[in-house]
Amino acid sequence: DENASRWILAPTLPVASGGRLRFVLRGVGYVSVLAALAPSRGVMSLANYPNPFDPLREKTRIIYTLTVASDVEIRIYTLAGDLVKVRKYAAAADGARSQESGYANEILWDGKNDDGMTVASGVYILEVAAAGEKLRRKIAVIKR
Repeated sequence: DENASRWILAPTLPVASGGRLRFVLRGVGYVSVLAALAPSRGVMSLANYPNPFDPLREKTRIIYTLTVASDVEIRIYTLAGDLVKVRKYAAAADGARSQESGYANEILWDGKNDDGMTVASGVYILEVAAAGEKLRRKIAVIKR
């Protein structure tokens, strides 16, 4: 509504078919079309911070986005391929929430292995597996 300088909801929503978006404009005015492509992957945008991190002082936040309901398995390996940590999350539980447009999950890693021991300084491989896909990222651990 240009006269009131505010956004208003369209009386009918645009219709998408065959890869095209159709809608009818009534009246004259300034129109912006905002759109986003639907994600094509089930798990995406893997990140962690801080990176590097000191497990004696802080935890690193591991963030990943799910667009489909799926169980999630997180594995952390040494560069030599030795398994350090495994965490599993059932679909729709904390750590495995999803929505079609993408849901950002966040978990914390305290720098400890499955035996509860703090890992050595070095580079580790983080792997997130969900929806039949795997994403990997390096995590640096520095004890100061």
